[in-house]
Amino acid sequence: MSTREKEPFFRAAQTQVAANEKCRLAARLPIARSVAKEPGRMRLQLLHFLWRSSSGKVFAAREKCSSRLYALKIAQSRHEHVSTLGDLAHEFEVLQHLGSHAHVVPCLGLLPSSSQKDMGLLLPLASCSLHEYLNGCPLMISSPENALENRCRLAVQIFMGLQFIHAKQVVHLDLKASNVLLVLDSQSKNGPPLAWLADFGLSQQMPGHVFGHLVCSKPYRPVECHCSGREKMKLTPALDIFSLGCLLFELIQTGPHRFLFPSAEDMFHGLPLPVAQQKAADHVAHKLRFLDPAGAETIKLCTAPVRARGELESARRLWLTQRCLR
Repeated sequence: MSTREKEPFFRAAQTQVAANEKCRLAARLPIARSVAKEPGRMRLQLLHFLWRSSSGKVFAAREKCSSRLYALKIAQSRHEHVSTLGDLAHEFEVLQHLGSHAHVVPCLGLLPSSSQKDMGLLLPLASCSLHEYLNGCPLMISSPENALENRCRLAVQIFMGLQFIHAKQVVHLDLKASNVLLVLDSQSKNGPPLAWLADFGLSQQMPGHVFGHLVCSKPYRPVECHCSGREKMKLTPALDIFSLGCLLFELIQTGPHRFLFPSAEDMFHGLPLPVAQQKAADHVAHKLRFLDPAGAETIKLCTAPVRARGELESARRLWLTQRCLR
């Protein structure tokens, strides 16, 4: 029997919730009030598995005394001698550095287990991920007349979260639909949910360099990363901007959920960068023929060659694209 089965409760000696986080979360999220009021010892019982992230497995958890529900990300063993404990600690440090923002998932603390062998990152429990929303999550069904408008408003929220982390000199490096969490807004039944950027296990702070083959999931990976192989690349916000363009395509398209670059690795493998970039541009133009012109232009900007994406970010022209999507 595993340690977690023997000892199903996670105990927090220090939840390390910042004072401003306590007030903000207590006001906005009922599920966070027990942490905000009692940042001392907690006992959490794991309920069921939710999803797997880059830095651990995420479970729904219940606080024993208050019965409040949370999400608990637990470091997982990759194999016998290596675990994601370091990745989880890194994610905690990044979230602490970012602090509070309406569109970044709040961090409630890094909790040791009662056996001290596991660590858990305590987070609010979201309603679903953007990936689930796009695939018809029953909690998020919108009326047909405002479905596209709500998706465009979600896009604006993702823009705002991404601008915030870039201003903090952090690059996410794993932006995708499953790493955007959604929370139902109880005050607006027909409006869009609240969007949080989540899973910062692969994120890095600028300046720095990163291996191209480790950036993003393949359908969201920038063209230059496919062409760089295992060489190091300069760490810039442009890496996230390309992934953002792929995510926007998923948001504003009609019909079944599908990727902008479903087979990106096969498409760009072995090609010189200029050839790959032209192939990508032609592919994007073909895919965007039937989309709203403003949304299509935004996606073209985001998936342009790396220099154009860098200028887009440095000039803060993302605010212009927000107005196009409203």
